[in-house]
Amino acid sequence: MKNLFIGFLLALTPLITNAGHVEIALGNNQLRTQESLYHNFGRIWTNSRSSVRYTVTNTGDQPLTFQRATISGSAFDASHNCAKGLLPKQKCSFTINFWPAFEGLYSGRFALNFVEDQIIVNLWGEAYKM
Repeated sequence: MKNLFIGFLLALTPLITNAGHVEIALGNNQLRTQESLYHNFGRIWTNSRSSVRYTVTNTGDQPLTFQRATISGSAFDASHNCAKGLLPKQKCSFTINFWPAFEGLYSGRFALNFVEDQIIVNLWGEAYKM
């Protein structure tokens, strides 16, 4: 029975994976800037999930004013806690999930917009059946 339970746990392990954590520093400039990032979730099973978490720090001396967050791509979703904006030295984070229902190649884009700055994460992943 113990071997059956361990085998069951090993079989479920790929269903939820953590793709990592990334730190991003934003500062205030006279001109609006854009930080472009790329994240490839790699190959995962259909109906499983892989996540990556980003932490954003305001390294400038002026507040960053939150504008909006958007995500595109059928197998991607995101959440964040940046809606109040960022005071100097303050942090917020966002998490992007890749959760494909069908086999195939996927692409998407996440954008986190402040009035003074913008972060774009271009996304890729592939899903296959078990």
